Amino acid sequence: MFLIRQDIFDPHLIVYEKAACLIRMVEAVVTEEVMASALNTYVLENQGGNTDQAILWETIAAAAAAEGTGNLDSVDLGDAMSTWTEQSG
Repeated sequence: MFLIRQDIFDPHLIVYEKAACLIRMVEAVVTEEVMASALNTYVLENQGGNTDQAILWETIAAAAAAEGTGNLDSVDLGDAMSTWTEQSG
């Protein structure tokens, strides 16, 4: 008899794990400090309201540019990340 973990079929678990992977992937490019600063700014500026991923990516890109990290000058972070965020799985 095979035991099957039910949580591997949970679509919410997959989404949260994917989101965490994407955040860590961007963090590796812009540095942990810049990511922490950007996420803090994003949460403070959008608390109590609705937002979308474009605002998150813009906030991260602006923080990276302000710190001179991540070399995102030639990359639209929103476009790059939409490849990952707009596909299931």
